[in-house]
Amino acid sequence: MALRVLSGIRVAVIGSIVTLAIKKCSADVSPYVRKTAALAIPKCLSLDDGQRRELMTILVNFLNERSPLTIGTVLVAFNSVCSDRLDLLHPHYRRLCRLLPDADEWGQITIVNVLVRYARRMLPKPLVFQDHNGATVERIDSDLQLLFRSAESLFFSRNPAVVLAVSRALYYLGPPSDTPKIVPPLLKLLRTSTEIERVVVEELYIIARASPELLSSHYSRLFLRSSDLPSTKLAKLRILVKLMKSENASALLGEFTEYVHDRDDSVAAAAVDAIGTCARLLPEYTSRCIDILIRLMKDGIDAVGSSAVRVLKDLVQSNRRETVPHAAATAAVVAVEGIASVQTPAEIVASLAHQFDDVRHPRAKACVLWLVGQYAAASISTTATTATAKDGVQAQAQIQVVPGVENWAPDVLRRAVKSFAHDDKAVKLQTLTLTAKLLSLSPESEILGKLSLYCFSLARYDQSYDVRDRG
Repeated sequence: MALRVLSGIRVAVIGSIVTLAIKKCSADVSPYVRKTAALAIPKCLSLDDGQRRELMTILVNFLNERSPLTIGTVLVAFNSVCSDRLDLLHPHYRRLCRLLPDADEWGQITIVNVLVRYARRMLPKPLVFQDHNGATVERIDSDLQLLFRSAESLFFSRNPAVVLAVSRALYYLGPPSDTPKIVPPLLKLLRTSTEIERVVVEELYIIARASPELLSSHYSRLFLRSSDLPSTKLAKLRILVKLMKSENASALLGEFTEYVHDRDDSVAAAAVDAIGTCARLLPEYTSRCIDILIRLMKDGIDAVGSSAVRVLKDLVQSNRRETVPHAAATAAVVAVEGIASVQTPAEIVASLAHQFDDVRHPRAKACVLWLVGQYAAASISTTATTATAKDGVQAQAQIQVVPGVENWAPDVLRRAVKSFAHDDKAVKLQTLTLTAKLLSLSPESEILGKLSLYCFSLARYDQSYDVRDRG
C-alpha cells in the first residue's frame, strides 16, 4: 500500500526514491508486493524518464518471476518500458507458456498478446505442403505448438476478453487445421451481452471474409434479433452476405425480407442491399430477388423504397445476366423451386415504368426516370399484338405509339410532367433529361413534341436556377 501511494505522487523529484522502493519490493517474498512493484514501474517511468536505465535493470530481473499471480503485471510493465525488446523474452518464452493457464484472467490477456508478438517475429510460420502421396502435411515449430497447447484450454475461460485473445492468436498464428477450433467459442459469446456481441461479430466478420466455409453451417445463429444494437445488426448482415450460397439462399432471403421492416433505416437499407447482392451472386435467384425489390419499391417507408429502386438501378447497370442455351436455362430454372426465368434489364425497367406512380421518394423517382431514359429506345421485341382473322389464320403486327421509343416511355414522361410543379429538384432535372432523350429518339412525334413543349414551359418559370438552366 505504501508503494502504491508513493508511486501515485506526481512529483518528479521523488523519482529516484520511488525507483529504490520498487527495487526493494521486487525482491519481496509476497507475490502481492511484487505485483504492486511491477505496476509501479510504468508510473515511475512516466514521472521521470531519467530512471529508465535503472527500471530496465529491475524489469530484466522481474522477467524471472515464477508466480502466476505476478507474471501478468510484469509483462504490463514490459509493454510500457521496452515493448520492442522482444529479445529479452528468449530465455523465458517456454516458462511463460506454461504459466499461461494458471495466471489471473487479465494477466492471461497480456501474456497471450505478448507471446503472439514474440511468435510472429521470432518463430517460423507453420509450413503446409503435400507429400508424395498427395496428403496435406503441416509442420509446426515445437515452441509454437507449446503456445497453442497452453492457450487452447483458455477457450473455456469465463472472461470473454481471454477467449477473444486466444482466438486471435490461433487465427493469425495457427495452421489451417486449427482455425475451425476458434468458431464455437466465439459463437458461444454471442449470447453473453450486447456489448460483447458487438465485438465478437466483428471478429466473426474477419473469419467470414477469409474462410466463409467455417461459418456456413452456423448461419442461423447470426440472425438478427430485435434487441441487437444497430451496429451489431449491420455487422451480422455483412456476415450473412458473405455466407450466402445456393443451399441457404432461400432461408436468407426470407430473413432479409423481414429485416427491411426494421425500425432503424440504416438496417433496412442494408437488408435491401443484401437482397441485391444475392441477385448478383446467385443467378438462379435473380428473378426472385427482383420481384422482392419491385414489391419493396412500393413500401411506405422512404428508406426502403429508395433503397429498392437504387439496388434495381445497380442491377440493371451491372447487367450480369449470362447468355446460356435455352435448355440449360430451363434446367437452371426448374432446379430451384419457385424461381421464374431471369428478367432482362429492359424488362426490369418496364416493370418500374408501369409502377412509377407508386414511387414516392424523390431519389427513387429520379432513378426510375434515369433508367427509363437509358432503355427508352425501342428494341426489336417491342410489339403489340392485334388479332385479325383472315382465312382462319391470326396475324401479328408490330404497333408502336411513338416510333423508335418503347411504348411505356412516353406514358412515364406524361405522368412525370403532370406532377412536375410539385416534385423535388432532382426529379425535375431527371424529367427534363428524359424529355430531351425521348425527343432525340423520335423528333417527328407529335405526342412527344407537345409533352416536351409543356415540360420546357414549366421549367422556364421554375423557382430553381438549376431547373431553369437545364430547361
